[in-house]
Amino acid sequence: MRFLRRAVLTALHTEMQTKQARERNIVITGIHRSNTTQDRDVVSKLVFEEFGMDLRIVQCKRLSKSPTTNEGRPQPLRVVLESASIARDVIASAKYLRRSTDEYVRGNVFINADLTRAEAETAYHARCERRRLQQLKSKPTSATTATTESAAQHQQQSV
Repeated sequence: MRFLRRAVLTALHTEMQTKQARERNIVITGIHRSNTTQDRDVVSKLVFEEFGMDLRIVQCKRLSKSPTTNEGRPQPLRVVLESASIARDVIASAKYLRRSTDEYVRGNVFINADLTRAEAETAYHARCERRRLQQLKSKPTSATTATTESAAQHQQQSV
């Protein structure tokens, strides 16, 4: 029992340390590697043009060894910023990428928090549940369908 308790506490402590270390990070997907410009400069330009923010980037690193993912998309980019509050501001502004004047950015570039494995799994399950509930709301119920069909038949008979 004592060993199990110690193992759980160690796992929790490790998870908390990892989470704190990631607070200053953001993960950007959809940015292609450039032969002429460093990733740091591409990210700075993107964030300035889209959000009007001038960033101090501590580090940029691609997150996989191959130049593209299996689906042919560019590797995700982990960006370490100066502070956690700046990272939160960038993440909060990320939704405005969907309104970008640049068509590629609007459809392909995403900025997210650098989540631990447990946080990523929790977020994934929350998204799945949210989508499921949205699909249930958008499906007409049998009562709604019957009412709509009855109204359509009545309208046809009136004509």
